[in-house]
Amino acid sequence: MPKIHMKIFFTIIGFGLILMSCQNAGNPLVTNYKPKAISKSNDVVVVADPELWKSEVGDTFRYYFESAYPITPSPEPIFNLRYFTTRELTAEPLRKELRTYCILADLSDTLSETTQMIKNDYGEKKFNKILRNDSTQTGAGRNKWAQDQLVIYMFGKGEQSLIKAIQKNFNSVTNKIHEHDAQQIKANTYVSGRNLGLIDKIRNNFLINVDVPGDYKEALYMPEGDKMIWLRKDTKRAALNLIIKKYKYTDIAQMSVANAIELTNDFGKYVESETLGSKLLVNDTDLPILENVKEINGNYTLEVRGIWEMDKDFMGGPFVSYLIPDTRTNSYIFVMSFVYAPGKEKKQFLQEMEIVVNSFGFLK
Repeated sequence: MPKIHMKIFFTIIGFGLILMSCQNAGNPLVTNYKPKAISKSNDVVVVADPELWKSEVGDTFRYYFESAYPITPSPEPIFNLRYFTTRELTAEPLRKELRTYCILADLSDTLSETTQMIKNDYGEKKFNKILRNDSTQTGAGRNKWAQDQLVIYMFGKGEQSLIKAIQKNFNSVTNKIHEHDAQQIKANTYVSGRNLGLIDKIRNNFLINVDVPGDYKEALYMPEGDKMIWLRKDTKRAALNLIIKKYKYTDIAQMSVANAIELTNDFGKYVESETLGSKLLVNDTDLPILENVKEINGNYTLEVRGIWEMDKDFMGGPFVSYLIPDTRTNSYIFVMSFVYAPGKEKKQFLQEMEIVVNSFGFLK
């Protein structure tokens, strides 16, 4: 069977919308122009009073929002946090041109500059309504200081109330930020356009749509039996790999974590390192495996995340495998993405490949 040598890799919340606008009052020197927001995906600026950030509130926020991204060989935080007070934010105009902010405020502290920021943003009428409501609350606004900007508000009357708001809304806030980041990640993923040749090849041979980025190349294609295609993107920083294989569906047991691991290991025989006889295997002995059931464009999908390693060698990285049944043809699609990026953070590469996988769809 053909093999690819690993060495070639080295070539390589219910959110309310708060609209913020400037009024020029007829002054021709004042405009509504806002610059384009900057900064990378997964970066979040936290704005809070210093006493609050040093308190249990700040500890709670960091505990949740800096928790480990699932799953990478070395722990990587879900978000990269940067902290400013309101005064620090105002002192340097460029600090208001970043993409994602989270404003934390204890509304019981009426002298708080962060509380006053929320009051100004919401307006006195809405702010007074918030004060009459004892429930923990969150909100979201866009383009406050710059275009393509997301601002999350988390507040409560008293520190314990704010802590509950963080705990209760962590998942919904995380999803909101990831949705916002997805636009930037997708733009970066397809900066080289689309590989129309590979898109057509996958359509014709697998009867599925996958929006393949322009800088992905074919590493291996097997047209016979259980058809398989291996796509790869090589850069100086990482090797990104996407495998698509079609199998006959015979039993519900095929839609299982055990089968996803077995198919991942079966693919691993095509991958070699410089150590003779080494192959890619899932480490499910002493490292966790995460299972998630989701939908991709309306298609039931079992997602399995874990760590791959080269046996007999010191190489590894994260992988995500997917099982997607097609009841119309009594078949199912196995999709695997894996990253090799020694010394680099892996989550950004996983997110890029997730954008590609999320374009999956069966031909109608």
